[in-house]
Amino acid sequence: MRDAWDATPVRTIFTHYTTKSASRIDRICITGKLKRTQQGAEAVAAAFTDHIAIVLRLSIDFPCVTRGKGYWRMNVSYLRELHFQQRLQKAWETWRRHIKYYPNRALWWYRYVKRIILLFFSQEGADRRRDRAEMENIDYSAIYDVIREPNADEAKAITLKRLKAKIIQLNSTYYRAL
Repeated sequence: MRDAWDATPVRTIFTHYTTKSASRIDRICITGKLKRTQQGAEAVAAAFTDHIAIVLRLSIDFPCVTRGKGYWRMNVSYLRELHFQQRLQKAWETWRRHIKYYPNRALWWYRYVKRIILLFFSQEGADRRRDRAEMENIDYSAIYDVIREPNADEAKAITLKRLKAKIIQLNSTYYRAL
């Protein structure tokens, strides 16, 4: 029996076998489930070592709960909507007119556009939360009106189920977008 790591000239087919250099690992093994969530991978030089670090970017199935100063996540689901795309395009044309106030495009992007994009998406999120809360309040007031009406119980039940379904759909649409 031989050790797989023994350096002998007759065994040149193994990736770990080299006569004049260090061994190396050429692959990373991941599960199929992890592979489906992969968004990218890159090799990065690591400090204080001769190895190269592998950065694997993954998507997650649950909302990002990191909060606080310095943390912000763009809600990309807005970009699928034509109305929002039109608003963003119009805003972009306005933002481009501000390039002349900065020495170069990099500073314009870093000092102006990044901040404005954050504000733009934050304002859109606040508007949508306010609209959703208003719709929910309208539906709840309709439920209370139905309960107070002197109609037959069967008609009330059907109307209440319909209004309840609207509220559930409103909330599921909101949480699906997160």
